Amino acid sequence: MKTQKIFKGAALGMALLLMTVSAFAGSANKGSLQLLDPVTLNGKPLPAGEYSLQWDGSGNNVQLSVLKGKNVVATTPAQLVNLN
Repeated sequence: MKTQKIFKGAALGMALLLMTVSAFAGSANKGSLQLLDPVTLNGKPLPAGEYSLQWDGSGNNVQLSVLKGKNVVATTPAQLVNLN
């Protein structure tokens, strides 16, 4: 059961990153996300709802922050991936 939650969190992180890079390539370092189900990201529970995304860093390695309003509710290391 715990392995399933860890995998779900890792899958969410990768999905967040891919969605952010592809959908918001024109908006530098910002994006948005709607979660339909509660998830756990880097050990932090995120209830279903609307979130803002921001990332900081140079090159492909960045720090991804998930915000609810102006409050950071979770962070995780991430990699930017160019999608052709």
